[in-house]
Amino acid sequence: MPNPDSIFATTCEMRLSSSEKGSGSLMLRTPPDLLPPHIEQCRRSFPGNRLNLVIPIISEQGSFGGVKTALRFFERLSAEFEFCRILVTRESRAKFEPDRWPQWVVNETKTLARSIAFMGEATSPIAISAGDIFIATLWSTAVYVRNVITRQIDWFPEARIRSVYFIQDYEPGFFPWSIEYAQARSTYTDRVGTIAVFNSRPLADYFVNMGLLFFEQYVYEPMLHSRLQTRKMEQGYVSKERLILVYGRPSELRNGFDLISESLRLWAITFPDAADWTVISWGEPHSELRLERSVVVRSVGKTSLDDYADYLARSWVGIYIVFSPHPGYVSLEMAEFGAWVITNRWENKDPTQLAPNMLTPDELTPEAIAAKLAWCCGTYKPGKAAVLDNSSPVLRSE
Repeated sequence: MPNPDSIFATTCEMRLSSSEKGSGSLMLRTPPDLLPPHIEQCRRSFPGNRLNLVIPIISEQGSFGGVKTALRFFERLSAEFEFCRILVTRESRAKFEPDRWPQWVVNETKTLARSIAFMGEATSPIAISAGDIFIATLWSTAVYVRNVITRQIDWFPEARIRSVYFIQDYEPGFFPWSIEYAQARSTYTDRVGTIAVFNSRPLADYFVNMGLLFFEQYVYEPMLHSRLQTRKMEQGYVSKERLILVYGRPSELRNGFDLISESLRLWAITFPDAADWTVISWGEPHSELRLERSVVVRSVGKTSLDDYADYLARSWVGIYIVFSPHPGYVSLEMAEFGAWVITNRWENKDPTQLAPNMLTPDELTPEAIAAKLAWCCGTYKPGKAAVLDNSSPVLRSE
């Protein structure tokens, strides 16, 4: 999952120049969701309320797991609202895929039942009414929603202002101590009666343990993506192969790519049959890694869900590391498709409590992970569709 704060560069620009020879210019780039909101007061011209989802990106190719989860959450809620709007903060309209949104119209001014606005390219202010309810989906969108609601309260003091904060991780941990860290942390201060929705029970408990409480909060348990569920049913019985599926994201330190790479290197050296195995890195494109015994870690980037389901169905082992309380959808999907999953504990989160085919090494070291991987590979049996017989579902179906 690429960092959403670096995906799109639609910005406010300020140049400082000098007449001195050799001096350059300085461009300060601020994402639209962190600027003062470009909004205007709108007297409601539609009955009831309008549900607004604020997300950084919307395209299928650009979307990371958090956005896709937020969209599924929004889709379930939107069934209760006649009017809905999606505000896209960091992606251009050129990325819009109308075939994926047949009932939605890209519109910034009119009140329509289903509309999408690209804030970075909006030529007119976003209209805000008393009946607008907002869903924030990550820390920067929560900053935007908080700023909008401050104006909304001033404009409509008689209205019952509400917002939802869909919390999928402890996001200050994405940053070193910095303004980003402080802003992300500030969104967990409940200033305006925010309804917090946590993406798993362990994540909600982590916030409680941190002393971060909201006036009203709920838990949205992880679910298997509907397309993966469909592909799993269509595939039927698929024999597992000598395939290791790695969640590889070199750009995100919290996903431990260096740790995984070193673990695979040690495994290739010490496991006698390593040359018989195929290793696929899914998630983010990177150069292939050439290991001992002619083992190659081949990156496929982020494929379509159909191709991803194919890798899940065929892999005997999955490796997923995350240094955060995030529920780890990829590890859950690996387990759902019947692979051994080598992952890690974090604070109060213990994946081994979720499914017997989820394994955590005693130490988070390359040696311990390589040993666990060798054990998993040593259990391989041709013709089996799952590493364990009679395994139970790990994720709820949509």
